Amino acid sequence: MNNTNDELQRAIDDLAMGEAVANVPAIEEATVQALDATMGGQPRVESETDFLAVKKAMLFDLFPLMDKISFPVEQKFKIYREMIEITNDKTMVAKAYETAKMLKDDQQKGEALVFLLNALDK
Repeated sequence: MNNTNDELQRAIDDLAMGEAVANVPAIEEATVQALDATMGGQPRVESETDFLAVKKAMLFDLFPLMDKISFPVEQKFKIYREMIEITNDKTMVAKAYETAKMLKDDQQKGEALVFLLNALDK
C-alpha cells in the first residue's frame, strides 16, 4: 500500500510540475482502492471517461489560479496548452497567448503561436 501511495504522490507531483502526459496508463485496482481510502469514502471513479471528466474539472479549477502560481514561462505555457487540449475552451487562449509572447526561444514561441492558432480554428 505504501508503494501505491508513493506512485500516487509521484503522479500528483508530475501534474503539478507540468510533466503529466495525456496518455496516462490504466490505474491498477490497488491504486483505485488507495484512492478510495484517501478520499474518505467519496464516490469512486469507475472509468477512463470519469477520470478525464475529473481531470477536465481540475483544469477548469486551476485556470483562474494560474496568475497566482509562479512557474517558469515554458512550464506555464505547457499547462495552458494541456488545459486547452483537454477542455477545448477557447476562452483560455488569450491567457496562453500572453504567456506564449514571453517565451524567449523563438522556436518554442513559434510552435506555441501555431498551436494557439490551431486551437482557435477547431
